[in-house]
Amino acid sequence: MTNKTKNILLDKFKDFIRLNSLLQNNDSILIAVSGGIDSMVLLNLFLQIQSEFNLKLGIVHINHSLRNNESDMDARFVKSIAKNKNLFCFIEKTKTKIIAKNNKGNLQEVAREIRYDVFLRTAKENNFNKIATAHNKNDNAETVFMNLTRGTGIFGLQGIPIRRENIIRPLMFASRSEIFQFAKINKIKWREDSSNKSLKYTRNIIRNKIFPFLEKQLNQNIIDSFNNISINSRSVVNYFNSISEELNSKIIKTENDSKILNIEELLKTDSFIRDLIFHEVLTELKIEPTFLKIKSFTDAINLQVGKSIELSGNYNLYRERNNLVVLKNTISSKFYFKIANEGLHQNLEIIKVKKSKFEILRDRNIEYINADKIKFPLTFRNWKQSDYFYPLGLGGKKKLSDYFIEQKIERREKTKIPILLYQNKIIWVVGLRLDDRFKITTETKNIYKLVYRKN
Repeated sequence: MTNKTKNILLDKFKDFIRLNSLLQNNDSILIAVSGGIDSMVLLNLFLQIQSEFNLKLGIVHINHSLRNNESDMDARFVKSIAKNKNLFCFIEKTKTKIIAKNNKGNLQEVAREIRYDVFLRTAKENNFNKIATAHNKNDNAETVFMNLTRGTGIFGLQGIPIRRENIIRPLMFASRSEIFQFAKINKIKWREDSSNKSLKYTRNIIRNKIFPFLEKQLNQNIIDSFNNISINSRSVVNYFNSISEELNSKIIKTENDSKILNIEELLKTDSFIRDLIFHEVLTELKIEPTFLKIKSFTDAINLQVGKSIELSGNYNLYRERNNLVVLKNTISSKFYFKIANEGLHQNLEIIKVKKSKFEILRDRNIEYINADKIKFPLTFRNWKQSDYFYPLGLGGKKKLSDYFIEQKIERREKTKIPILLYQNKIIWVVGLRLDDRFKITTETKNIYKLVYRKN
């Protein structure tokens, strides 16, 4: 075996790194090492280029406790390799199955989230500026196929990114067979993961059943074909992203955990650009950007004002008059408390004043009420759909939700509006209108001044 044959993968590795600007001299690289063949080859390649790039190298390993003693043996194997190579090594053991069960999550997804949380935390705490994972060409083809079947559109067809922030994947050029040959020629030791053969995981079905069938029956270069789809899709999306970035400031506004999209500006853009914008919004809010969820935004434009579409367990998409709003379901300003007497109670102050001091002010956060009509305790809370009151000057009873619609108050603003009540009767819709039943009249003897401090 010649050195040239042994170094083919190494040369490709260096070329791929330079082509995609994955490394700089003096980088500190934290390598994710499971102990399997891919990560062990990645570690070997980094060790071979360490002096050329003057790299600081370290290892991170997560023991998910999914295969009992086998998982523990993987961890011991990785630890021994790190010791032998005199490398920094961080190993974290987690009870992934229990965490997934408690959070009612998909085991593989939860394991992935745990891995990347550990990677990012370990890199930050130990001054590694980049994290390297051993994803390869086959992994990418499997991901593209999975995304294709899930209907993620062109976004999913991009596959696994070669680089995302400080995470790099320098083996994405290599097929699994090339990696195996390199490991064999260079006598690299690795651990076999028995779960890779289990057909209870979707990826294993694709890897062990579907792709071998497609290679035999349709296309022996199926892995390359799906990787070409990935490369082309990435180029298309990158091009249109450069266009959509200029529009984002006009179209998207962020307010706390919510996103507000201007409908007029959206309708001026091409439908594909709109989908890119919707994809970005979903990604930022950590909602899986499937084809159907992206389509939800287009559907919402045609909804009746006030109607909504559920995007996830945490977010709904609302149609306002001029905007689409992705709003978190939990109300950040949710509150309920009793007021036992005069004085300052959180952000509401109740002050007894003389009738001679009563004056009509333009400040909507200050109101005067007839103190003869109430007794403590009072209630201060968020509004409810069932609430109604008798708005001062409008004559008659009105549902509070209808009043909000008439006042053109958008849904995201409604969640922030508190109401003051006495025996379940609304006294004041704070900042908006007094209830007619508690107004000051010529017969009023005692007056309370209400001051609401928003902050």
